Amino acid sequence: MVLMGLPQILSKEGQSLMPNLRTQPYIWTTWLSKLLGGDSSCEWSTWYRAHHENISKRDRSDMDGWRLKHTALLNKTKAMFEKEGSKVFLEDQNKFSLFGTVATLAGKPDLIVASDDGYLICDVKSGQSKMSDRMQVMIYMFAIPLALPRYKNVSFSGMLAYDGHHDYISAEDVDETFTSGLVSLIKRVKKTCSVESEKI
Repeated sequence: MVLMGLPQILSKEGQSLMPNLRTQPYIWTTWLSKLLGGDSSCEWSTWYRAHHENISKRDRSDMDGWRLKHTALLNKTKAMFEKEGSKVFLEDQNKFSLFGTVATLAGKPDLIVASDDGYLICDVKSGQSKMSDRMQVMIYMFAIPLALPRYKNVSFSGMLAYDGHHDYISAEDVDETFTSGLVSLIKRVKKTCSVESEKI
């Protein structure tokens, strides 16, 4: 459904560039991790993206440098695990959608690693360490056993691979306090709200 009351904006091909209402809220993991980690406090922005699709994206040409660094670090980390004898699943192999009664939670961890020691979810970060990075991996650790049948009942540990050091996350960190906070945030993002009351 195209939003009513707004002038129609068309692409050169004649396709609508207006945002459309989703039939169910769809939430990408990093939208939540930034809120949980304190990098963002604007829940309205996440609410809007969760409830609308076909949102025009700003110019992302500045992402080229980031992609090069990210790919290099990703390949380096993957090679490290493979050298240890681990089986590594890469990016699109790890994509998931967790269909809930409130919303759909989706994401795509960089690496899932299977070894004799168990299972590990790893995300590589070419920038500085942030709390939202940790929250992102913890959301993956919570969601993937529920979303992907091949990992049902698996207890994941987590790792963040930065350029120069690694941060580890214990399976026990994804406890009831974290889970209840995540579920509460998803419920807030799901609810219908007005621009004036939530865009603060």
